[in-house]
Amino acid sequence: MSIYKYLAADRVQALDTATLRATQASALNDPFELKPFFRTVFGMNDLNRVLDERASNDSILDEVYARLPDQVRSALSRAQIRLLLDREDMQLVLNRTRQEVRTLIESMLPDLSERARKMLHDKLEHMVGIVSFTDDPQSHLMWAHYASEHKGFVIEFDEAQPFFDQRRSAEDEFLHLRPVQYMPASHVHESLGDLDGTAVLCVKQSDWAYERELRLLVPVNPADQPGINEPGHLVQFPRSCVQRVILGHRASDTVESELREILQRHAEYANVEVWRASADYSSGLIAINPT
Repeated sequence: MSIYKYLAADRVQALDTATLRATQASALNDPFELKPFFRTVFGMNDLNRVLDERASNDSILDEVYARLPDQVRSALSRAQIRLLLDREDMQLVLNRTRQEVRTLIESMLPDLSERARKMLHDKLEHMVGIVSFTDDPQSHLMWAHYASEHKGFVIEFDEAQPFFDQRRSAEDEFLHLRPVQYMPASHVHESLGDLDGTAVLCVKQSDWAYERELRLLVPVNPADQPGINEPGHLVQFPRSCVQRVILGHRASDTVESELREILQRHAEYANVEVWRASADYSSGLIAINPT
């Protein structure tokens, strides 16, 4: 299968240097990129379960007994301490304490959730770069938005090349092509624990479904920037991955000439063909034909 990268008219050097930008979320055109939606850092059911486990009589007994001085432990057995904790008045105190802790944490949840949200978003924004592709070379909107209003070009890649699957383990979230899932804005996870790798890294709102995006996620070192205005990281691709270059139907002779010179300059591009997109006014579609 072929995949495609739309590029602006001033990005011909990407073909020459065989590099693509892995862009960080702050430089992308979607302010919600890599910002998964969740209502709270954890739900009250989770909190109650943890408190019940941590505040069980056995847990309290173990903790209290472990902290007693040696001379006290020599005089009082664990069983005797348990009898003390099992007294009705002690149980009332323990239950009251559990409820007070629940009430306190519940009141803190909105602030805790906002802090967790910000920490997650900041980390994703600085540590993850995205190289975006699509499976559609004939999208009106993609040509308009990402290829200089049809004045740019598209690089067609062979998805089967090893470059597009460099995962280091079966669980690796990075270095392999992943389809983006499109969800309505109302799709909000209840708690942070409900998120998985796909929900965090490969979900966008359904408004973006026209992009039909496949993405390559790249771990980025924030200190290693390529010296460009937008945060990003340059990724080298093997020139042998390139199958075809498609000119936009408004691409200038200058852009075409520069691209052809680049293809001639590199032996790995010897079999790469140059095609051109055109507006088919009989059908309203974008046609792609050899030049």
